[in-house]
Amino acid sequence: MARRGVGPSGRSGFPAIPPGGPRVGYSEREVSTRSDFRCAGLLARVVVGTTTSPVRDGPHDDSASLIRVGPRDLLVVAGLPGAGKTTLLGSLRCSVPTVVLDSAQLYRVLLAGFGAGVPRRLYRAIVHPLHYVRVVVACLLAPGVVVVHVPATRRAARGFLVALATLTGRRPVLCWLEVPPTAALAGQRARGRMIAARAFARHVRRARLPRQYLYRLGRLRGWHRVYVLTRAEVTGGVQLVP
Repeated sequence: MARRGVGPSGRSGFPAIPPGGPRVGYSEREVSTRSDFRCAGLLARVVVGTTTSPVRDGPHDDSASLIRVGPRDLLVVAGLPGAGKTTLLGSLRCSVPTVVLDSAQLYRVLLAGFGAGVPRRLYRAIVHPLHYVRVVVACLLAPGVVVVHVPATRRAARGFLVALATLTGRRPVLCWLEVPPTAALAGQRARGRMIAARAFARHVRRARLPRQYLYRLGRLRGWHRVYVLTRAEVTGGVQLVP
């Protein structure tokens, strides 16, 4: 059997064993670098990889509420936190290309990556701006209808969405999910994600003005079309029709 030779320096051809024995694991710098890559990859998933589409060409359900949309409309599903906007988005059926952007998608990805040990307020500080970035990118690049989850109780938020739709060649359509504050609080408890009492009170206070316009006039300035739906009206799902 052939044996490995010895070089001129007198050392064998086998790799030398470093002092202290063979190396096990990674250095502190390498661990830090790997952690940085992991965080960057998670951020990419948050921004790009959490866009979902509802079921297309699903069977029509006579109990479903109908929302009429154009081929490039921006449909904003709004209402108090805990009203059931994520549940509504999960029930969407449509026959046109549609992209759905829900902030709950971001929460799920972040919780899976960082766990429940991170304070909720930190998650919110990350999710809210990233969600709006995704909305802008989708309005610019998505070929079909864009459906977004935004409370839209603030006038500034509604104005931003109307302006964004106009600048990107879309028509803004509003779907306001109407529930009393007590039901919205119960919805927050059911989902396991409560917002601060003061923040919720601000949402309730800000929502009074758009609710008055919606109930008295049936419209809001700047919006091409508006729908006011209750939880009872969306129990059979929501159908987007051209």
